[in-house]
Amino acid sequence: MSRQLRIQIILLYALLFIRGSFNAQGVEVQRLLSAYPNQSSLYLEKAEEAVIKVVKNKLTIVRNHHERFLILKSNYNYLRNKRVRTGAFVEVKDLHAYIHVYNGKKHRRREINTIKLASENAGDDSFYNSDKFYTIEFFDAKEGDIIEVNYKEEYLEPRFFGMFYLSDYSPSLSRKVSVTYPENLVKLTFKELNYQGVPIKRNSTAKKSSHTVSWQADSITPIIDETYDPNFSKKASYLLLNVESFQTPDSTVNIGGNLANLYSWYNNLIKNVDLSKDSHLEMLVDSLTKNETNDLAKLRKIFYWVQNKISYIAYEDGMNGYIPREASVVCKQRFGDCKDMANLIFNMSNLAGLPVYRTWIGTNDISFQFSEFPAPFAANHMIATYMSQKDTIFLDATGKDYPFGLPTSMIQGKEALIGLDSKNFVIKKVPFMSELVSNDHDSVIVSIIPGNKLQGKGYYYATGYKKLSILSGLKQNSYSQQKDYLRKVLEKGNNKFRLDSFYIEENSIERPLVIYYSFSISNYLTQYQNKTYANLNFHKDYFDQITTEQRKHEYHFAYRCVNKLTVRLNLQPGQELEVLPESISENNSLVGFNSAYKAENDYILFENSISIKEMNIGTDKFKDLEEIVSKYKRNKSTLVGVVTKP
Repeated sequence: MSRQLRIQIILLYALLFIRGSFNAQGVEVQRLLSAYPNQSSLYLEKAEEAVIKVVKNKLTIVRNHHERFLILKSNYNYLRNKRVRTGAFVEVKDLHAYIHVYNGKKHRRREINTIKLASENAGDDSFYNSDKFYTIEFFDAKEGDIIEVNYKEEYLEPRFFGMFYLSDYSPSLSRKVSVTYPENLVKLTFKELNYQGVPIKRNSTAKKSSHTVSWQADSITPIIDETYDPNFSKKASYLLLNVESFQTPDSTVNIGGNLANLYSWYNNLIKNVDLSKDSHLEMLVDSLTKNETNDLAKLRKIFYWVQNKISYIAYEDGMNGYIPREASVVCKQRFGDCKDMANLIFNMSNLAGLPVYRTWIGTNDISFQFSEFPAPFAANHMIATYMSQKDTIFLDATGKDYPFGLPTSMIQGKEALIGLDSKNFVIKKVPFMSELVSNDHDSVIVSIIPGNKLQGKGYYYATGYKKLSILSGLKQNSYSQQKDYLRKVLEKGNNKFRLDSFYIEENSIERPLVIYYSFSISNYLTQYQNKTYANLNFHKDYFDQITTEQRKHEYHFAYRCVNKLTVRLNLQPGQELEVLPESISENNSLVGFNSAYKAENDYILFENSISIKEMNIGTDKFKDLEEIVSKYKRNKSTLVGVVTKP
């Protein structure tokens, strides 16, 4: 019996225990407490009912929430409160919460009055966010208590309806979703994204004036986090629903549901932006491009100016979170969010006569594409795109230190909705960058010294996304903080690795990052009489953390890459090679490695590289992945032997 099946059976029994009255038998709570020793909470039930109506030629959508969850462990701080967001597009009403206090035998219901309304800024990275959230506090909740929350959401902007998550990081005994709407007036589209393979029962019922679609799932296992796994939206099971249109006595009102409707809405938001000319912006563009005759050279100058001069600040303010500010304003104030920076690139490029267009796109936090479900929540980002007969270049100036032409890693493989004019658009996919783009090479010279130590000097360089990742860790830190960070990046062998000194070569945006350093490693060698053995493959890399046994989710890497290690072990006078491991190389379409040994008179050379060729490796490809990784791990344990002669 598989582990997942056992968990589902346990959940099914738990569901049978809990159904009926939660207060009738306290012993059932004890069974649930013992059935989930590693869980902090358990959803007893979670139900959402959406009602869509056409009232006075307007679309109204109300979503009713009801949930009850059992506290299994009271020593988790995040279980002390629950947040419910309310904002410009979705307004929360009639919020009530209760705690069912457990005395060992039964529960007694008590209303929770400690509900506070606060700005979203308190827990968000945004400079400003108009959304607010209700915080429901239950600091006195203990094991066995049940928290009940009821409220309704009114959609002030129907295009943002609706996502319904069926799963969570906590297990759930019962999950229900229903949508009721007048089928003769409202056209509704939906899509099921079931990454957990949850058994979902879908049912449709029709009455004279309404149609109801419902989904129910029982015994849902919790989402878990694993090494190099996808984000939550690619692991969970959920529903996507969107109103395509609704009918009034006079016309059909398009809302969403298809790309044409979505783009029409996007274009309507920006139609009144940048209507007037700005002489200052024109002079700036002229000064940047006047000595350039090549379009790409002009574009490079404009991109780098926006990237370097405009500070990225997340700014969410209702519908203003979707409408870019005037390019001239952003240029003068020197800050803006993604849409502001994209719009500035668009305007400056157009002033230079370059074919650049505003572009809507979703990051990898969103698991679906525009073509799969064209709704506003398919995008959470805005960039600009240069398109000529020869080139398509995606321009995202929010990626500080990104070289011109390299898309930010978070949009690789995502569909971009590129607006050509007020009516026309195209969809183009951002390519996945080759593994050769992101390359790091650690080259060291080491010697065996008395005291069972290795001592050496290193030359490390990194390009592409690997370089950008390291630069992010080094920014605005003191020397000691940089040293602590680089110790983790450059660590070799064991925790006795010591980074003695380092020097970072002055960085250039279109050149590799280069670091020179010296180090030592204690207690790393195996010594017996006059013989010394060393594992020269002392890198800690991706393959060390890959194991497919009992893994639930696909492997997801932020980017394709090649990691290289070159080790030259200098032989001291009197030292001679005794054992040299065999070279080995294995590759497939997913990953690969090459380990090569070479012996000269006074040194031993080891060269190793591993390649991640795919960002997403599904469970159906685990056999091919494991075949390469297991060979690498076996080979990694081989030792070089050196004998010291008198």
